[in-house]
This record gives sequence, C-alpha cells and structure tokens, in this order.
Amino acid sequence: MKIFLDEQIRDVKYINLVIDFSLEFFEGKYVVFHPNQVVKGLNNRSMMAIIERRLLNSRQLKIYDSNEIEKSTSEVFRNINLEFSEEYIGKINYVEKMDEEIIIILDPHNFSKDIKKVADRKIYFINDYKKELDSNIGYWVVQQRFFKKEKIQMPKLSAPLPNNKLCDGYKQLQDELTLGESDKKPIYLKIGAEVAARNGYVRADKIAKLNRNGIRHIFKYEGEDTIYISIDVEHGAIEVFNSKGKHQGEYGYKGELLSSSDKVGKHDIMVK
Repeated sequence: MKIFLDEQIRDVKYINLVIDFSLEFFEGKYVVFHPNQVVKGLNNRSMMAIIERRLLNSRQLKIYDSNEIEKSTSEVFRNINLEFSEEYIGKINYVEKMDEEIIIILDPHNFSKDIKKVADRKIYFINDYKKELDSNIGYWVVQQRFFKKEKIQMPKLSAPLPNNKLCDGYKQLQDELTLGESDKKPIYLKIGAEVAARNGYVRADKIAKLNRNGIRHIFKYEGEDTIYISIDVEHGAIEVFNSKGKHQGEYGYKGELLSSSDKVGKHDIMVK
C-alpha cells in the first residue's frame, strides 16, 4: 500500500499531524517523486522537504522518478469533486499501474465532500483521521488491513475499547454535533458505530433483534473474549457486556470506565 498526501495541503502543522498518525499506525510507504515540481497549493519542493525529513529514517518512504510520469486527466476525480492537477493524477496512475493500493490523505477543505473511495479502483481516502464517521479507518481495523499489527489492540473484557488513540477525537465531535440539538440519538448512534469499528467490533443484528427494549444497535467482538457492546443513546457512551450478556459497565469513547456494572441485571441483554 502506498500513501499520497493531497497535493492541495498547505498547513505544515496538519502535514506533521497526519504523518505522525500514519507513521505510527500504517504499514504503507509515502510516495515521493524526484525531481520535484510545483503543483497546486504548497510548493511541492517545500512539501516534499517536510515529508522527507520526517520519513527518511523510518523506512516508510518510496521514491519514484518523476521523469517517468505522464500528465493525465481523469473524469473519475472530477466526478467526485476533487480538482487534482494533471501531474498529480499522472502520479496516482503511475503507482496504481504497479498493482498498488493507494490511500490519499485529503486536505481539510475536502472533508465536507465525505469521499471514501474511487469506484472500481484501489484508491481510498482518509478525511479527518480523528473525527471521520463511517471511515475507512474503522473498516480497515475490522478487516485487519493496512495497519501495523502491533499497533491495533484487540478488545478484552478488562479493556473493551483499547484503541483509544484512534478514538480520542470523538467525544469532542459528539459535543460539537449535539450542541443545541433536541434529538441527539442519531448522532450518538453514528459516533458509537465509528468507535465500535475502530475497536474491531462488527454489527450483531441478530442479537439486536432479541433486545428491542430501547437498545438500538449491538456490536460483537469474538477473540480471546467474546464481548458485546451497545450504544447508550441517553448519554452518548458505550455499554459493555460479556459473552452471556451480563452488563460490565458503561465506557467513554477513549475506553475510560464511566460507571460500574449493573449488579441487578436491568442492563443485561439477551444473547440467545
């Protein structure tokens, strides 16, 4: 897998943040072309200098010869409202022809377009890596793709939401989205589903059908421990249950215990 930065990224601080994140978690290599050329936004030489300083010692840098690149236009990117230059599209096509899967980390001004993938091609997009909903990041955690295996923790009953570094922006996002909203439940459900995915949980719709008394969505993880979680639509948090459906406590999105288990059994769920 190869990683591109959106050619329109201008913010050096943001470049450093996404590089920090990708170096820590992703297995793929950043793509750099020499000699450098000027493209939209930040001068490409300046941007490449920033990237190369960070990546040269990390073994997560792949250098290609820009003299081999042919400029290219593509309706594919225009159709999803991305105004990439002909040089940049040529670079994407060049790497893709090597049967590489490509991740493009988008500039913040493209976040509102909520683009996930180029149809029928192995090109994927990351929007706001800390706050994106229905993200490729969550999908890749569940599928165990692209991430360094040692960086993704598998849930245990003692730590049911272990990937706190992947989820540390969602409480802030929830507060932002629910401000002034009378019906917060749809927001809680979307954010809870993203946090579930980023911790390796998948929907357990059959179990959810057994529990129609106010519980909207239930997720399941099967590993060393079998764990069920549901989204608390009253408080915007995660309820955790063991393999028998016994309540284990309410947790925040970063894995912190908010309230202890219900010993009476009112919060238990049916799993059979």
